[in-house]
Amino acid sequence: MKISKKRGAFSIGRKLFLTLALFLLVFAAASIVKIQAAGNVTGWLWGGSEDANLGGTENCMVYPANPSCIDGDETGFGWISMNCLDRESATGKTCKDKNDPSFDFSSNIVDYGVNFPESGNASGYGWGGENIGWVDFSGVSVTAIGSEKHLSGTAQIVSILQAGLNAGGWSGKIKMAGDGSSWNGSSCTGINDYGNNNRCNYGVIIDSDGNFSGKGWNGEEDGSGGNMANGFGWIDFSRAEITEILGIRLTDINLNSSNNPGDLYAQLIDSGGNDKAISGKRIIFSEISDPSGKIAIVDSPPECTTGVGGGCLIRVQATNFQTNTNGIIKGECSDSSCGSDDSNVTVEKDLACTCSAPSSFTITAGDTDKFHVTIDGDAGCALNMCSAIGGSISVSTDQPNSDCVIEAPSSSRYGCTEVETDTTGGEDCLPPTNVCIKGPGWIETNP
Repeated sequence: MKISKKRGAFSIGRKLFLTLALFLLVFAAASIVKIQAAGNVTGWLWGGSEDANLGGTENCMVYPANPSCIDGDETGFGWISMNCLDRESATGKTCKDKNDPSFDFSSNIVDYGVNFPESGNASGYGWGGENIGWVDFSGVSVTAIGSEKHLSGTAQIVSILQAGLNAGGWSGKIKMAGDGSSWNGSSCTGINDYGNNNRCNYGVIIDSDGNFSGKGWNGEEDGSGGNMANGFGWIDFSRAEITEILGIRLTDINLNSSNNPGDLYAQLIDSGGNDKAISGKRIIFSEISDPSGKIAIVDSPPECTTGVGGGCLIRVQATNFQTNTNGIIKGECSDSSCGSDDSNVTVEKDLACTCSAPSSFTITAGDTDKFHVTIDGDAGCALNMCSAIGGSISVSTDQPNSDCVIEAPSSSRYGCTEVETDTTGGEDCLPPTNVCIKGPGWIETNP
């Protein structure tokens, strides 16, 4: 839901001092508040109440549906954005964690949002612009009543709280429900009564489809009636809704001679970073950084569709392994519902290795002995494996020392067995080593 942002103004004569104080404090609050990234609430709240006691039209509340409401006697503060993502289109900027080293105010908005659970305490911040700054929703509780969710507690205008004595005694709290019985109290004259003198029976409701309705109240008084100017008045929630904002998480890939092509997994996640099992989301991929030009996506077109588990994969391959290189593949939902993520692709070069082993080796039956394999070439070249082709001996690999360890059982009879050796680069040490067994006490003589 995208709504063009308009702001109601403070009445200059009544609110000049407070406006100036808040204008300065908003920037201080922005640097202090620990902002939670985008939550599951989208849309905007509208605080544009009329002050009937100062010449405004009583109950003239809903804007922009009723533009004639705006006549200069507004006590409200305009829009509150509930999710950073709702401002991307209007600003031409993208939401990003303000702690990200690449964050740039010229192209990014501080990532924020409000999250309402099925029940329990809400979390996160809305943004009221330069008029009021951050609004903290952690003091709001959600209670399931039938198919609806009813809100209680208060949201806090952070800049007023931090203003202290400069706030003129204001608390900056936005109440989600009226005093007393709230929803059908006998002391109230009507249900959801937004009249100037009856403010005990109101509240904000979320229906089964996630749509908000009703109004919160900032009166800065005891609610017994009188002066709406002593506060911001009604806060309309009807333009907000709960939507399932998804994210996407891509795995990183390490490609080498034994893993080519490799699997790049994409997993849907919720706003809390947990796996989200939703099928039918089409995820498209693009190669956005590959200096070597040797990383390619095998699948054509480069996309996959999530299954019941909420994930899918594509195949990625390297065209050669002559040098080490790194690349980045970007993935995003085709309907822009889950943002984007990057997969770091690492290509390991094939090692150029050489090796040599003795052409022959003799061991006595019942003994354990070893012969050394010399490894040369690129850094990283090492002995990979020693293995026997048949015979009665047992062969193991001492990789740190580049040795082949030979064990000849005491029952072994004379005979020779070929032992093959190779390197981590895949090079065989040729020819194989001919390992022969001699019996105890045998003395070798030259013919």
